[in-house]
Amino acid sequence: MSEKKFIFIMTIVTIYITVSLVCDPLAFRLISLFGLVFSASPIPYALLYPLLDMLTRSLGRAVTIKLIVLFHFSDFLFSYLLYFINLLPAPVNFHSLVAFNTVILPLPRLFWSGIIGAMLSGIVEVLIYAFFQKRFNSFFLSSFLATTIILFGHNVPTELLALKTSFPTNYVSIVATNFGVSIFCLAIYAALAGLILKYIGIPSRKKLLTND
Repeated sequence: MSEKKFIFIMTIVTIYITVSLVCDPLAFRLISLFGLVFSASPIPYALLYPLLDMLTRSLGRAVTIKLIVLFHFSDFLFSYLLYFINLLPAPVNFHSLVAFNTVILPLPRLFWSGIIGAMLSGIVEVLIYAFFQKRFNSFFLSSFLATTIILFGHNVPTELLALKTSFPTNYVSIVATNFGVSIFCLAIYAALAGLILKYIGIPSRKKLLTND
């Protein structure tokens, strides 16, 4: 592996881990924009799957699936390191520090509630992307279609269940808007990812056919 490709792969891995960790605390943060109310998490979340597809095109399906397991192990460490450190006693007079509990205490619960679905959805998306890529020979189309299937089949029902308790009167409209925001962001991310792959010079089918 050349130095250029190694740096490229490590950059994708670093961005993926960062975006993945950002999504959990943003799950219940609502945004109001242009008269629409939606969660903050779809904006970064839609980037995760094009990143996985970039790794799949560069390294093959088998290696990417192994990386997905490692990615979620880092999520586990992140959640529990924050959780246990946050349990240490805070200075009595610094009442504002209590606000950290709102964000940090639910992290382990969020991790375990989504770990199986998140890991399986990542693996399934990689397999669907590889299927489409071999037939369409287009990164944008393959990544967009594969991710859209996962967003609709996994994220929509998961969000309906997760948001129903917190926002019982608005959860359906929020989830519907989340899906629309995700698709909009996905189109941008997949297009940019395709341009980056062309610039780096990653072949469209070679690794999918020979490295699995």
